[in-house]
Amino acid sequence: MTSPTPVQRAVIPALLRGRDAIAIAHTGSGKTASFALPILSALAPDPYGVFALVLSPTRELAFQLAEQFRALGVGCGLRDAVVVGGLDQLSQARELSRRPHVVVASPGRLRALFAADPSLRGAFAKLRFLVMDEADRLLEDSFEGDLAAVLQGVAPRPRSDGDGSARQTVLV
Repeated sequence: MTSPTPVQRAVIPALLRGRDAIAIAHTGSGKTASFALPILSALAPDPYGVFALVLSPTRELAFQLAEQFRALGVGCGLRDAVVVGGLDQLSQARELSRRPHVVVASPGRLRALFAADPSLRGAFAKLRFLVMDEADRLLEDSFEGDLAAVLQGVAPRPRSDGDGSARQTVLV
């Protein structure tokens, strides 16, 4: 990458200023870097706990997103977890309990994990970024129940430490 793409020029500055963002761009336009780079930048000063949740409508996209985070965060000591159907649920629950920095998940599997062990929601107490990749698909009726349960599971809770850090939401 030598210069930012149009979606990166629009989204990165907004996220760095603490704003929410909605972006529409074609495949291969740099959407993932447009939210991954600001997330990684914000992660550096406070690297404890699940910092970002990236929701994906498909397993394949979830693995691609995680791979891009790993490539972009190679020097950050990034810990990530991919939480999707078709993999062992117990292993995924253990991964979440280790509080990775970035969780890339399908709504259905994350909902199932929350239902099986409600304490896993605590891993998301410090969540700063909520990303819905392919938001148009995630907002379809077929994801409605899963998405509602996940959003409720990661809903901001009042904090006793006085940290008023706002959660940023990115729809791409």
